[in-house]
Amino acid sequence: MSLNSMLGRCPNAQPVERWYLKDWQLEFASHATVTPKTGSVVAGALWCITADCERRLDRFEGFPDYYTKTHVEQHGRRFMLYVMCPPLAGQPSASYVSCLRDGYNDWQLDH
Repeated sequence: MSLNSMLGRCPNAQPVERWYLKDWQLEFASHATVTPKTGSVVAGALWCITADCERRLDRFEGFPDYYTKTHVEQHGRRFMLYVMCPPLAGQPSASYVSCLRDGYNDWQLDH
């Protein structure tokens, strides 16, 4: 998600840093998700969010029916991420992929 998209949804969110989620892989259905896979890495970003931000994101992400939350600890940091609920189906729209590209560009991540 682009910086502007995230801040539009959660004005109090603070961007923290680029992050490489180890032992997970990026997958696509109608939307993006991550799934565990030893040896894989997913490029992304960490955000510091408030409780209000989390409630807004929960509504936006369709928690708990469309996405669920997983808590992960890596490199001394504990954080939450959203994981799509099965079954994974469909293909992302061009506008959705464009939004993801914008986020990768904002954070200067490899596509």
